[in-house]
Amino acid sequence: MKIREAIERADAVKPNAFDGAIKRTWLKELDGNIAVTVMLLPTQELSMLRYDDPEHVLLVDPPFDDLYPLYLAAKIYQA
Repeated sequence: MKIREAIERADAVKPNAFDGAIKRTWLKELDGNIAVTVMLLPTQELSMLRYDDPEHVLLVDPPFDDLYPLYLAAKIYQA
């Protein structure tokens, strides 16, 4: 799933006033946690991931990629 797709799906389910930059930051934090704790990547490799590009493909593949819009909806609700 691309960053743009995750944001669009979250916005469709949970309308909000947050801009794309904060949502990209939340996705970057989530992917960073997945990369380090699940995939065991060194933190130095995280700088190679491009979260400022809305077409960037996130780390988790289907069918589990639903976690991204669900995570964004949860962060919106929490805020």
